[in-house]
Amino acid sequence: MKRPYLVVYDYGMGGVWGLIAARSQQEILQKYPSVKIVETRPGWMSDADYDNILLKSSFDIDDEPCGWLAKMER
Repeated sequence: MKRPYLVVYDYGMGGVWGLIAARSQQEILQKYPSVKIVETRPGWMSDADYDNILLKSSFDIDDEPCGWLAKMER
C-alpha cells in the first residue's frame, strides 16, 4: 500500500518540495537518489504550504517522472 512521503530536492541555492506516493522510503531513494525524505514537516511549513505542495507537486512512484522530478539529476 502506498502512502505520501514529503521530499525535498536541494539544488544548492534552495530546495524544491514535493510529495511522492510510494510503498517505502527505499523505493523513492532507489528511483530518485537525489531527494531527501523529510520525516517531520518543518515548523515553517504551514498547512497552506503543505496543501499547495499536495496540489502542485504530488507524484506517484510508478508514474514516469514529470515536472521537476524529470529535470533533476538522478
